[in-house]
Amino acid sequence: GYNSDIKTNWRGVGMKAIIPVAGHGKRLRPLTSTRPKPMVKIAGKPLLGHILDKLIPQGVDEVVFIVGDFSEQIIKYISEKYKKLKTTYVKQKKRKGNAHAVLGAARHIKNEPVLILFGDTLIDINLNKVKNKKIDMAIWVKEVEDPTKYGVVLTEKNSLPSRVLKIIEKPSEPISSLAATGAYYVRNSEKLFNAIREIIKADIKIRGEYYLTSAIELMLRQGAKIYAYPTNKWLDCGNIPDLLEANREILAEMGTKNKGKVESSVISKPVYIGKESRIINSIIGPYVSIGENVYIENSIIINSIISSGAMIINTPLKDSVVGENSVVKSRLQRFYIGDNSELKH
Repeated sequence: GYNSDIKTNWRGVGMKAIIPVAGHGKRLRPLTSTRPKPMVKIAGKPLLGHILDKLIPQGVDEVVFIVGDFSEQIIKYISEKYKKLKTTYVKQKKRKGNAHAVLGAARHIKNEPVLILFGDTLIDINLNKVKNKKIDMAIWVKEVEDPTKYGVVLTEKNSLPSRVLKIIEKPSEPISSLAATGAYYVRNSEKLFNAIREIIKADIKIRGEYYLTSAIELMLRQGAKIYAYPTNKWLDCGNIPDLLEANREILAEMGTKNKGKVESSVISKPVYIGKESRIINSIIGPYVSIGENVYIENSIIINSIISSGAMIINTPLKDSVVGENSVVKSRLQRFYIGDNSELKH
């Protein structure tokens, strides 16, 4: 189910990561109609850039990307922005689940530690806390209100880190409220690859796909020492509301950056404004990301993402995402409103 490697840039030995970026991003359409989900931009940078900027300072210097459609956009971005990163790109021809995607990296990672992280997940992890532990795997988890949407982990103790006893994908009756966030550290990658091969051979599928949770459950039954570690921040950018939440979190952490030109306008922080963008007679923010070459006039924009090349005139926007080179225009209305009146729009 894989093509041969598209391109390899491999120089030396270091901490390796597998980042699957082949998903179609259906819940983010139309943003993902012309780009892969990890290339959707917030706060002036693709999701993938935010992920790598967290990992590289922790010693990750080699990445195997499992790519799908629009792979040339990812290859171009990484080769231009992360020249020192050692990279291999493996094309996943058929979408058979996240375990199948991860197995695509097996030729490049042999009996060594590896970090697995998905290209649409922004998460705070501390590799130093797990690197030297005598465990087979670390799973970063977070307590959630609705565990039925995630892989759910049952641990030995309530306090974390704690040994994992069981993991189940999207259970109708959750065994706990701890969700697996999609970030995994594996001390011996071959153990995981072998478990994935076994579940594929046995054709163990969930909703028609091979899941990592099935392979991890097999490892647990084989006696693997797997521990759950907590994470404070986990943003799964799978849909528009989650993408807007990630935008808020990143802007809150990063603060306001203005690389454009603002005239007769009010900027309510935090806001990101890209190069060559013009804001005229408008109210922008809080929590607004504006790409490059955007033109905004006579508008109010709150908690939104405005992609590069967009034009917005005479428009109030809230909780919105505007795609690249889009034009949004409204007509300014004239009102004559008497005393003690209430106008709702």
